[in-house]
Amino acid sequence: MATAANTQKKATAAKKTAASRKTTAKKTQAKKAAPAPLTRVERAREAAERLVVVPVGAALEARDTVVATAEDLQTRFGTAEAAEKQLEKQIKKYEKRGEKARKNVERRVKKTRTTAERRVKKTRKQVERELKLRRREAEKLVEQTTKDANARLDAVRESVRQIDLGTSVEFLQAQAEQVVKTGQEAGAEAVRRVSERIAS
Repeated sequence: MATAANTQKKATAAKKTAASRKTTAKKTQAKKAAPAPLTRVERAREAAERLVVVPVGAALEARDTVVATAEDLQTRFGTAEAAEKQLEKQIKKYEKRGEKARKNVERRVKKTRTTAERRVKKTRKQVERELKLRRREAEKLVEQTTKDANARLDAVRESVRQIDLGTSVEFLQAQAEQVVKTGQEAGAEAVRRVSERIAS
């Protein structure tokens, strides 16, 4: 009986302890989830602590980095002379690489400039060639129109010589008007063709 009573007491105590743990855990979790707001004094104290702690931490980190680097260099090179030789070797390597990069850039710039100059020359020659061709065509057209007008004028003069002057005043006026009109039309046509050629 004493054993059953002890067992029951232990079970009851275990239940109380478990319930107490749950309550404590809930309270702790509630405190973690929603921390109490800080007062002005606490915030000012926290900011002052940060102002002191952050630079100290940064200085310690920098010191650790320098110490680690110095230890690494000492491990790798052993002496100051060896470190100096290695440093000189690295500098020469960087210098060589920089020189190579500079030459590559200069080469690319020169190539681009040469290509651009060639294109400009080629385009200029094409434009000059086209202008010469258009000018020749316009000159030929004007020359042909002039020849046609002169031939018609000669034909009218010949007609005038062959016609009796007394009966042909009206005819001469009509022929003169026709020649003027034909010349005007031929000139207008020549101008139109030249304009079309130049525009195209």
